[in-house]
Amino acid sequence: MLRAMRVPTLAGSDPAEPYRVLGVSPTASADDVRRAFRTLVRRYHPDANPAVVPGGELKAIVAAYRRLVRLGVVTRREPAAPAPEPPAQGRYVDVYA
Repeated sequence: MLRAMRVPTLAGSDPAEPYRVLGVSPTASADDVRRAFRTLVRRYHPDANPAVVPGGELKAIVAAYRRLVRLGVVTRREPAAPAPEPPAQGRYVDVYA
């Protein structure tokens, strides 16, 4: 069973508070922040980990990440462009294209 970890809330207006909640330094890169967020969500989400007792930890983690997204520290990644379809291989030619 997981030990309970105390996650601070975002009550104050301290600019380092979201970093403290996510467990990264204020100089962390966007990828480090994103990785820490995903790790904590997997740890505290009741669907992913049934051994966790629901509490305010998940809400604090999501609020910290959203705050960093609003501040522009973490940007949303654009989805990758779909791969082009390979040319048709064969002896038939599509005459209607």
